[in-house]
Amino acid sequence: MEKEKNNTGIIVLLLIIILGLVGYIVYDKVLSNKEETPVEDKTSTKVNANDESDTNTEVETENKAYKKGEELTLSDGSKWLVIFDSDKNKDYVTVIGRKDFAEYVTNEYDEIDKEIYSTEKYDDNWYKTSKIKAFMDSKINKIPVSLKEVDGYKIRLIKTQEVIDFDDNWSYNNERDDYNYTGSNFNQYFKGVLTMTASKCHDKTSAGKCMPMYNIGSSGNDYFITHWISGVGGLKPVVNIDKAALK
Repeated sequence: MEKEKNNTGIIVLLLIIILGLVGYIVYDKVLSNKEETPVEDKTSTKVNANDESDTNTEVETENKAYKKGEELTLSDGSKWLVIFDSDKNKDYVTVIGRKDFAEYVTNEYDEIDKEIYSTEKYDDNWYKTSKIKAFMDSKINKIPVSLKEVDGYKIRLIKTQEVIDFDDNWSYNNERDDYNYTGSNFNQYFKGVLTMTASKCHDKTSAGKCMPMYNIGSSGNDYFITHWISGVGGLKPVVNIDKAALK
């Protein structure tokens, strides 16, 4: 009888030991998991750039408006005159440069000079295949901003009508096929400029050669649009600057 009581005591003791070990293991496991669980940092907010909630958000950018007559200065210090109004709906602005690209004419001089003093009578499409256009295209890298192509041109010469529309103080002489400036505020950007507009070519030079395009000449304080031209010059670029490049 005494022996059975001893066996029962041993069994109870073993059960207590086993239950204690199991309890310790479970407690240790729970504590370990708790330590490994990261604590949420509620003091900072992280924005996911790829969050789907942002994928349908449209960012609208508004273009700057430019007025005819404004002067722009580009990163290289070059000066440009806005020749057309450009509202906020347009992503480009059309300008003419103060710098005469004729100073870059070297090997092409004779060919361009012959073209200017051509004996042919040009039509309004002459410029598209001209040596002058090829020359201007080759100098597009002289402009330090991104350009837009408009009506087939990224760079070109100005048109006679664009000069007239800029400042309507011009009087046309049908007999001579030229224009005299009657205003008092002639813009010097246009002085000496060769245009891409074909003339009627009524007059001849002393050598009997026709001047097939107009240029803007001057005599003292008098300015005129004529097809009397004196040598290569007045190759001022007209370009369409991407407004994004001006921000």
